[in-house]
Amino acid sequence: MFIFGGYDGATWLNDLHEYEFMSQKWSRVEAEGSIPSVRSCPSWACYKESVFVFGGYDGVHRLNDFHEFNAEKKLWTQVVCTGPSPSPRYFHASVVYGDSLFIFGGYSGTERLQDLY
Repeated sequence: MFIFGGYDGATWLNDLHEYEFMSQKWSRVEAEGSIPSVRSCPSWACYKESVFVFGGYDGVHRLNDFHEFNAEKKLWTQVVCTGPSPSPRYFHASVVYGDSLFIFGGYSGTERLQDLY
């Protein structure tokens, strides 16, 4: 299990930690690549050996960037998309179905969103 970023009440974070179920231990992951900026409340979804992270909030801005963390390689990559992307948001949901990632709703900072991408 991985956790990424968040807010500890004083600082916005972009650290990555892994929980190993067999040993019941937490460890910090020293990942490489294009590590996402600090944030809380992004959405996560797993697909094959990767976890995909979209959006979130960095304490000032709502975000709509898209990142892949390859768990086997411990490598972050920013995903480049074509076509329109979802507007910046946090508190949204994402799920993988088949070979597609769906993102629904969230909060823009001024309104609750009900859109589906």
